Amino acid sequence: MASERDQQFLSWVQPGEQSADEPLGNLAKPALLGSQSLNIRFLGRLVRRNILLIVGINLCVTGLTAYFVLSRPRTYEGEFQLLVEPVTAIDKVTDLSIPSYQNEGLDDPLDNSRLIKTLKSPRLLTAILQQIQPTYPLSYNELLKGMKVDPISRDEAEQTQLIQVSYTSKDQSKILFILEKLVEGYLKYSLEDRKSQIQDDISLIEAQLPELRQRIYTLEGQLQPLAIDKPLGQFPSVEGTYEQLNRQLTGERRTLTELLLAREALKMEATQGQVPWQISTQPQLKTDEQGHLISSGHSQAQTLALGVIGGLLLGLGAALLKEKQQDTFLSIEDLQADIPLPLLGTLPFNRAIEMVDQIPSPRELGEKSAAHHQNQAFLQASEALYTKIRFLDVNRTVRALVVSSIAAREGKTTVGLYLAQAIARMGQRVLLVDANMVFPQLHSRLGLPNVEGLRDVLGRNLDPNQLIQRVPYQKNLSILTAGQGVSGANKALASTPIEDLMEQLHSAFDVVLYDTPHLQGYTDARFLTVNANGLLMVVGMGKTRRSAFVKVLKDLQASRLPILGLVANFSDEEPSDPLQENYGDDYFGVEDLEDEFEIFRERPSQP
Repeated sequence: MASERDQQFLSWVQPGEQSADEPLGNLAKPALLGSQSLNIRFLGRLVRRNILLIVGINLCVTGLTAYFVLSRPRTYEGEFQLLVEPVTAIDKVTDLSIPSYQNEGLDDPLDNSRLIKTLKSPRLLTAILQQIQPTYPLSYNELLKGMKVDPISRDEAEQTQLIQVSYTSKDQSKILFILEKLVEGYLKYSLEDRKSQIQDDISLIEAQLPELRQRIYTLEGQLQPLAIDKPLGQFPSVEGTYEQLNRQLTGERRTLTELLLAREALKMEATQGQVPWQISTQPQLKTDEQGHLISSGHSQAQTLALGVIGGLLLGLGAALLKEKQQDTFLSIEDLQADIPLPLLGTLPFNRAIEMVDQIPSPRELGEKSAAHHQNQAFLQASEALYTKIRFLDVNRTVRALVVSSIAAREGKTTVGLYLAQAIARMGQRVLLVDANMVFPQLHSRLGLPNVEGLRDVLGRNLDPNQLIQRVPYQKNLSILTAGQGVSGANKALASTPIEDLMEQLHSAFDVVLYDTPHLQGYTDARFLTVNANGLLMVVGMGKTRRSAFVKVLKDLQASRLPILGLVANFSDEEPSDPLQENYGDDYFGVEDLEDEFEIFRERPSQP
């Protein structure tokens, strides 16, 4: 069952009855990135049309990726994990609750950025390089380039930080050697740093001792006279002052004791030489679950896969860009997906028609040749086209049809000729009117004179019945040529006389077809369509510019003109319409006919 949109177009539209809000105003967008139902089919068509371009780009990208991957030497990576424990001896020995004595002026020793910066600092690595350079002559920058220092975890409760240090190189022995030297250097640094920190803590404590002792002496001096006056009970306030000073003295003495104990503990720790940092995981090369060494080669397959995917995406992108630049309808499916108008017929590309100036006669069609088969297929497609037009609405008969296209050289004249011929073969009396006063060519295609015609009827008020010619070898087919009347006669297409003329022609013939100039730049087809049953738009596959087509369609919608549907011309696709079956020569009535209009043909001059 046709969709609602197609039903609207399939329904008969009389001139002036088509709403401006009907489907032409809602033209479907290109199916490049549109609805999901069209995307897959569009991509399939895109790939089929541009398979060589896509494959070529994909092969280039994949080849470059493979060259890069295979030419790059394998590298290995080793690592070890370091447990950093920056807790000082003061925290271990005593709990100094006085802020002035608790790590005064020190930053957070577990700060990640500060710790990593220290481990990669020139001062620390330069000392380690002195142990490495006799075996592997490396500079500081070369060592830093192969190194990687990352924090793994942090334990706030235990005040510890786990750091992973790794090194990458092509030489496995070099990796292990450098990692071992890094371990030695880091542990040595941690010990020296701890000793320096302990000495700083001792200096801090000793700096506080004189002032603390002075305060104790002062408090003792203040308490001594109060201790004498207290037993005498001279004043109640003396007792309160005594208690306050005594509490201060007790606190200062306790602080002094704690500082002295901390100093002794720090001195004892300094003599022990215990390394504060620990190696959580010894230096080793990275391996997989099976114990095999992991190298950069393990990612070659993944890199190649990414190259293939990247090449495919680039190829698709190039194909999309190419078709966007072409801006044409490249397939029947593209036309149906992009334009919400019924597709009434598909006419094959006929090279024989492109190579001749005249439509072949039935006598010529009778000759068994490649041109014969091509013309027969074209007639067959034209027959199917008229069948669809005839049954657009069984209650109304198509008697006046305007054939046009968006631009020139899209085959509208050829389509009109073959359509007229097909209708005539069905027994209908057909009149073909050459309303293309810009570039008339029907007479030359049929080999008929163009002395007087439509121009003369409109410009000089001649009787059209006297100017209509029968087409040789074509039963039931007549033509009113464009004529060679006064210039500007085409302006009469917008006047009342053309309405009277068209009404007269429609009453005299079963079907009247009008061949007009193209729609882009000319208004002739619009004026004729107003007084006809509808407009048949010919689309040149691979030629018609989509952007121009959409623009003209919107203009036609604004004019409320009835559009019957589309005809796809120059199609190289196999017809899928059962109406376009091959019926053979007899079906088209191919027979020898009398040349009724031999008088119009050129004769050799008499000697």
